[in-house]
Amino acid sequence: MKKFRTIFILSATHNFTPVAKYAENIQFLLEGEEKPEEISAAIERKLENFDPANCAIIPVGKVTSCLILGIKLAAKFPSQKFWVGYFVKGGNSQKDYVWKQIGAI
Repeated sequence: MKKFRTIFILSATHNFTPVAKYAENIQFLLEGEEKPEEISAAIERKLENFDPANCAIIPVGKVTSCLILGIKLAAKFPSQKFWVGYFVKGGNSQKDYVWKQIGAI
């Protein structure tokens, strides 16, 4: 099982307790109180400590925020892949996160 230094979660949309087993730290990029014009700067500020090799992203939240996150990651790491976590429900009611590397072509 891959263990990340930090998992960056875009928005606190639900209970992320199951993520704890995959990371030393969990950080939310948005607190939910940001005005629309503050979202881009807030995401960029929180991504300062993001390391594509040792950190992961869980892109949950409003579509606009997810789009801004993607733009910021592509600009900051244009030639690197980074880890993204997806919550999936499997057979027999199994639920867990799946981790994929995406990014540079």
